Amino acid sequence: MLLNTVGYKNINERNYKLKNEIKDLINYLYFLIQKTFMELDTKYQRAKIIVEQLKSFYVQIFFSLGLFLIIVIRFNFYKPSTNFAMSTAISGALTNETMLILSNMNSQSLDAISTMSPQDLSFFNNPWFLILYVACIFSLFVIFKFIKFYRTKNKFIRSEKFNENLKKHMKMDEIPTVDEVHEKLNQDKSKEKKKFYYGILRIAVVIAILFLMKYYFSQSMLLDVVIFFAIFNMIYRYLFIFHLDKKLFKKKWEDRKIDEYMKQMA
Repeated sequence: MLLNTVGYKNINERNYKLKNEIKDLINYLYFLIQKTFMELDTKYQRAKIIVEQLKSFYVQIFFSLGLFLIIVIRFNFYKPSTNFAMSTAISGALTNETMLILSNMNSQSLDAISTMSPQDLSFFNNPWFLILYVACIFSLFVIFKFIKFYRTKNKFIRSEKFNENLKKHMKMDEIPTVDEVHEKLNQDKSKEKKKFYYGILRIAVVIAILFLMKYYFSQSMLLDVVIFFAIFNMIYRYLFIFHLDKKLFKKKWEDRKIDEYMKQMA
């Protein structure tokens, strides 16, 4: 009788353990199936990336418009009267490649430029020429951001190979999960902040050079304006990089945009 009781007890314990193991196995299989379907449904991942590109496009508009207005306001109160001042401002706005081309111009071209009449140079002596030049440069940056956003939107919404495009965008062999997309976006923001700190060092060097130029070329009246632009540019960029999500784009706005793009997806 005692042996039968012990035997039944052992059988019940084994059955209880077996039932728990089967239950754990079912839960694990359910978790794998759920995870697989979540990975296959990449609407949120794609919408999240599109919204980030949209935010970057809006930031470029705000950034360019703000600096352009500062330039216009500054030139309304500070109008250079000498040709050398305007030529210094224009040369400061040119790229290194343009300066190299100008330095390699032959003497005949330089003589032709030097023989131009004051009426021919009057347009270049106008402060609005530099303002229009800067406006064109800012417009190119805005157009570039819009094209990048538009292409990303087409790849993730209208293209049939949206999952392949998602893997290429994330530089991954497998379809990225929601957590992996968030991690990648956070890494990109960290890299952007590091670039900002390196940019401070570069701006400090540029400002030091500008101060030396101003010391040795006192007739360059726009150097202090260029220095002001350089300092304001870093302050403006700091506000956008470190306070973008908190001030401009609230979480409610971001969630609403993600829902809108998810509804557009097949």
